[in-house]
Amino acid sequence: KSPSQLSRFIQRVAEKMGATVKDDAKSKASLIGFAEEILYGKARKRWLFADLAAGIGSRPEWLEFDESARCVANRYVPPDVVGAAIGWACSEAKTFNCSDVPVDCNYTYRIGDWVFSRYYRELAGEASPLVSCDFGGAGT
Repeated sequence: KSPSQLSRFIQRVAEKMGATVKDDAKSKASLIGFAEEILYGKARKRWLFADLAAGIGSRPEWLEFDESARCVANRYVPPDVVGAAIGWACSEAKTFNCSDVPVDCNYTYRIGDWVFSRYYRELAGEASPLVSCDFGGAGT
């Protein structure tokens, strides 16, 4: 429950979400400040992971983002969960067709990567995969 320990966790989460902490003193201090706010914020009754994800998703100045980062299939859930999410995303698609999945996407998780990425590309500015890539646990 220390700010430095939480800041290491935040860095790992940010990296998973396609971002890295800038390598300067101001950014590192801002990261510690963010960790302190999560741990000790005035209105905080308990810490929620959603608070951390929303904070990273708000694109603070102390992070650099990989603009090509997209939502991918979660390899820690069963393929049938990913398959159901693929079906849902395909049924919602407006600008891509799931029959166009490339041949090298030859198993459920790779198909999920392609579909989930296209889904968030279609949404453009309406939703951020850094905040809401979940698909019932099938996306990350």
